[in-house]
Amino acid sequence: MNHHEFIQRWEAAVAANDLAAMAAMFADDAIFRSPAVFKPYQGRAVIQGILGLVMQVFGPLTYSNVWSNDRGGVVMQFTTTVPGPDKRLEIEGVDIFQLDEAGQISELRAAARLAGGGGGDGAADGDGEWLMVNGKRSMVNEAAALAGDDAAYWDELFGGLAVVEAAAAEHWIERVLPDAAARVGLGARVLELGCGLGYDTRWLVQAGCHVTALDGSAAALDRLTAALPGPEYVHHRLPAPLPFADASFDAVVAGLSLHYFSWNDTLAIINEVHRVLRPAGLLSIAVNAAGDVNYGYGQGSEVEPGLFDVNGRLKRFFTEADCRRLLATGWDLLALLPLEEQRYGRPKRMWVAAARRSR
Repeated sequence: MNHHEFIQRWEAAVAANDLAAMAAMFADDAIFRSPAVFKPYQGRAVIQGILGLVMQVFGPLTYSNVWSNDRGGVVMQFTTTVPGPDKRLEIEGVDIFQLDEAGQISELRAAARLAGGGGGDGAADGDGEWLMVNGKRSMVNEAAALAGDDAAYWDELFGGLAVVEAAAAEHWIERVLPDAAARVGLGARVLELGCGLGYDTRWLVQAGCHVTALDGSAAALDRLTAALPGPEYVHHRLPAPLPFADASFDAVVAGLSLHYFSWNDTLAIINEVHRVLRPAGLLSIAVNAAGDVNYGYGQGSEVEPGLFDVNGRLKRFFTEADCRRLLATGWDLLALLPLEEQRYGRPKRMWVAAARRSR
């Protein structure tokens, strides 16, 4: 098959939303490198499933420019849309194909950014991988996924801490859901928001969960991937819309990852969690508690109720009323309790809660 025939077949399959026809163009052991996932997918059947999810999230793809070379490389430029906080966002990107001698796709690498720029200038920064990140810059180059001081801060922080080697003897999820029957949703597909160095990830894996662990720090993901293989690791910065289809997960866990945002952004994250959870899916959260003086409460300037600017970084501290308000719409609250435990050698005050998606 020459490049012209391949391009015609691929464009026709995409235009018809013909998932089977697209999958048939991949070699059995093909690799797909996604713009949202930290490690590649391999195998035609696996890639077909991923493409099915992509088709649910992306709007129609429109291809424009096409480039190819005599070594089996084909690059096709596209535009499409993805869900945004209040409307669909226009993005532009490229599908980069490598064809084998039989004309089958041996590797597909996707790259995308917000239409009109705002995400860096491509492969000149980092290695050219493009990743979901914060705000309206919904996809940017890896080097900007945590920009400037943010990247340096989190990389230094995670570089100086130990990867979690064993789950806590009594994990906070067990405290908020002491009945094993109530934790049944954690035995299946679980999304973890803000995995860091694996405090909750380790417990979820030991509990038998199929974990997708998300974090905004590439340094944390590098270290955790090496120490704890098995979960799918996703490089994504909240509060950007989650790069998953509706009802993708049976449970979502957010342990101390929801306290860096304005109230409106925090609500937007919870709304996204609601979207990616199946009906009756389980949400478990741990958040900073008001009065947690060891971790910044009352320090700096209060920019909105409960949200403090501490040395240029936002930290939110929740009251019981805040937690109830956060989960007031679309959730059945199962449990909410205060908890104090040792973190990094100091007492840590938290609210922990569990809820089920009610609609």
